[in-house]
Amino acid sequence: MPSDPSTWFVQRIVERCTMPAVRSDLRTGIGVPVDRAPRMHAHVAPLVRPSLAHETAARYCVAALIARRPDGALPSEYIGNLGVSIARATHLAEQTREDLVRRLTAQPASRVTIDVGRVVSGLRDAKVPVNFPRLLNDLTAWPQHRTRIATEWLQSYSRELNPITLPN
Repeated sequence: MPSDPSTWFVQRIVERCTMPAVRSDLRTGIGVPVDRAPRMHAHVAPLVRPSLAHETAARYCVAALIARRPDGALPSEYIGNLGVSIARATHLAEQTREDLVRRLTAQPASRVTIDVGRVVSGLRDAKVPVNFPRLLNDLTAWPQHRTRIATEWLQSYSRELNPITLPN
């Protein structure tokens, strides 16, 4: 078992996605709140702590996104955070990418998993890599650490677009 709970969770979801009916159930949760994704409960509820509502929402969001396109859900190389993934979405105009990352980083905890679900669906459809364990960690921590995570996403986005090698 991996030491990181987020990686463990992503692995469990990838395993479940080998069953077409389960994968279909999980996809119903993309961009919707937990209470509007009843077909996901049998597959995700056993993997969450019921007392932590935002963690539950984060896990449902990530599970639905993995089910949409499970290939590459566990990256073999370092990808970075969601800001890096949005910067690498070269199928979108730069202004569109910037608007996306700014809109996501402004979201309150009550909306972030819904909007992230919609944005990441588009990224994955375009085969842009997303680090799902990292995304799960960020979404889970969003209510307490939104400012830090938002800053990291914005900085990573900017660094990916404008790489500069700093002198030692």
